[in-house]
Amino acid sequence: MRHLIVNADDYGVSPGVCAGIRRAHLEGIVTTTTVMMNMPDARHEIDRLRSETPELGIGVHLNITAGSPLLPRHQVASLVGADGRFLRPETLLRRVDQVLPEEVENEWRAQVESLFSAGVRPDHFDSHHHVAYLHPTLLRLFLGLARQYGCPVRPPLVADLDHTDILRGIPKDQANWFAENAPRMLCESKAQHPDRLYASFYGQRATLPALLAILEALPPGSSEIMCHPGQVDDLLRRGSSYIAQRESELAILTSPQVREAVKRDGIQLVRYAGLSA
Repeated sequence: MRHLIVNADDYGVSPGVCAGIRRAHLEGIVTTTTVMMNMPDARHEIDRLRSETPELGIGVHLNITAGSPLLPRHQVASLVGADGRFLRPETLLRRVDQVLPEEVENEWRAQVESLFSAGVRPDHFDSHHHVAYLHPTLLRLFLGLARQYGCPVRPPLVADLDHTDILRGIPKDQANWFAENAPRMLCESKAQHPDRLYASFYGQRATLPALLAILEALPPGSSEIMCHPGQVDDLLRRGSSYIAQRESELAILTSPQVREAVKRDGIQLVRYAGLSA
């Protein structure tokens, strides 16, 4: 049996992205999404998720690399710049030894509790820009929260690591550590997770032939395909470098060819909650 989670990242980043993700579920193959709870419109957009897409799994996109923190600035001083906003991922990872672990844990916990307070139990945890997996301190905190909340997690990039840009721009020793140790730490944590993650459906590689190829070659077991569908709006244009590509992903994820491939190949679309089924 082949179980497939198709997770749309970045819910909450803008109304257009949120609308696109809901459409990618209702008309396409997206089964779960993860919410950036520190984004201003996140709580309002969660209400629309619950009313319009009740079968869509809702998780937390744990975030310390975009936007402003939920906690007051003085409580997360090691995570923010002079403008009070989170550091970019490459800056954070260069300065990670100066980051206070308790500030990361407290901010991530605030984001999780914010989803609970919206009436949603998280389907799973992942992290914006994958930073939770790129340093041992961050990974221990991430897996510790998953254990405390009894929540499944996204696996690290392994299946198509050579075809992603996620490790570009970070120190080589951190990239080497990630490749050698992140899968081991996940296994030792006993956190529930899919067998593999496909992250190459992104940017120039987010094409219909590429997605069909992933589906055709999907091995037995459980897999996640990460995606970023959305509809472009002014807020997205002002705050993201990944813009028009989101509409392209949306068109592919809702295409008849993709839906037919899933059906033809006997792939069972699931949420994280369905991994043990």
